[in-house]
Order: sequence, then structure tokens, then C-alpha cells
Amino acid sequence: MIKVLYTTTHLKKYLLWSLAIITICITGNSCKKYKPSNPVFYLKSDQVTVNTNVIQQGTGTHNITELYVYVNGKFQGAYPQGNNIPIPMVEPGKNVKINLVAGIKNNGISTTRINYPFYDLYTLDTLVNQATIITKNISFSYKSGADFPLIEGFDTGIKLIKSPVSDTTLIVTNDGTGVNGNFGRITLSSANKFARMESALQYTLPKGESNLYLELDYRSNVEFEVGVLGENNEEKSTIRITPKENWSKIYVSLADAVNREPKYNKHKLYIKAVTNTETPKLKLDIDNIKIVHF
Repeated sequence: MIKVLYTTTHLKKYLLWSLAIITICITGNSCKKYKPSNPVFYLKSDQVTVNTNVIQQGTGTHNITELYVYVNGKFQGAYPQGNNIPIPMVEPGKNVKINLVAGIKNNGISTTRINYPFYDLYTLDTLVNQATIITKNISFSYKSGADFPLIEGFDTGIKLIKSPVSDTTLIVTNDGTGVNGNFGRITLSSANKFARMESALQYTLPKGESNLYLELDYRSNVEFEVGVLGENNEEKSTIRITPKENWSKIYVSLADAVNREPKYNKHKLYIKAVTNTETPKLKLDIDNIKIVHF
């Protein structure tokens, strides 16, 4: 057996080390469970809606994908819609003011997400216990200054017509599969390979404005194009939209097309689909078309 002998020096060092540990645990935080400097609670968006005046603003379909969060005026971050959002309690025991801004995919592109400028803030002023999760139905509205020169829901007074260059037309249908009732359907076939629908009226759209958008609900098994027509029927394309099996909402910026040379005082909206295949019954369904700007 090997014996370990502790000298007086060793014993003194051990006692001093033990005393130091006890002192740290009493006076400091090293032996306590970690607590964040700002306690938090969590906000979850159970459902997001857009309330509208249907006559003046059309229906409230949307594709809000993110929520930009401001807490007491300070930007907190962007969170996918439906996720738990951590909200710091800046002053525990006092109300927290939360502003939510609606985020969308600009031109339907996931890498170009922006806050949609036409939806107003959603504000919540609340006092919540630490670590609590509160679930809210978040409802946005259009800002009062938003202007809607074109609203097409295919219910009354159809505003989208067949272009003279088109060999097929749009029909209004309601087969029970629409977003909310009637919708427009364009069908392409081997006999009808070119479709271009355009607004019946020309619109004076603001130049130099980035806040000029087309909103559109669609489903299709064919790629299609949207853009504006100049006063001499010149096509100024914005984007080509890929097929979607189920109804989807897209927000398309029209500013670049409107400001592209040559510039015109008035424009029409157009939606175009072309096929060179023999595939029967290519369909493009559209609804809830809006042009909106400030």
C-alpha cells in the first residue's frame, strides 16, 4: 500500500481552495442556474388574416410568410409565420408594446423577402408572465392611403378581356374549387396555343414609384407571364410565373416595367400563356387580381 502524506502546506492550500469555492457560491452567480438578462415570453401567430373593405379593396387573400417584429420601437427580428416569437421583457412587470409588420416573397422569390408596404402594422400592448406562450390571431388591414385602380374578382362587371392577338379566351367559372367563388379560367390546347388577357381599361400608374404591385391568386399547369401594355400595345414584361398545382398568392412589383423605356402615361395589365406542346387541357386559373399603389 502506498500512503500519501499531506504536509501542512498541502492542507493549507486545500482549505484555502475550499473556502474560495464556498465564497463564490455565496456571493456570486457561478453556482446558480443561468437566467437571461432580459426575461422573455413568447408570441405565436395562430392565424394570420387580412381584413378588407371588399368593394374598395377586394378580398383579403394573402401570402404573408414572415412577421417582422418590433418591441418597444426596437427591431427584434423576422420570424416565419406560425413560429414562437421570443419577446424580451425590457422592464419586468411593465407592459411591452409589440408591432408586427407583414412580410412577403417579393415576386414570389424566396430569397427576396420584404415587408409588404401596403399592410398596416398590427400592434399589441400587453403584460405577460415570463416564459408564457400567448397565441394570437393576427389581423392586418390595408393602409388608408392605398389606391386600387384595378380589382377583379370575376363576380360582376368583368374587367379582364381577350386581347385581339389571342386565339383563346377567358371564361368565368365556379366549380366549387375556387378560392372564394367565381374565378377566371384560361385553357390552352393544340388548337388554341396563345392566350393573352388584358384589362379592358388603361390606368394612369405612378412613375418612379417602387410601391406599385400586382396581387394575384392563381393555380396552373402551365408557365405564364404578367406585365403591362403601353399605349401602343407594347408588352413590358415583369416576370414569368411557374406552375402551381394548388391555389397560391403572388405579389408582383410592376414598378420596373412601368418605368422602363419607352415610358407611357397609361398602361393596361396583361396575363399571357403560350404553349407549343400537344398536351391537352393546359389550364390557368386566376382570381383576386389587384393593382395597388400609394
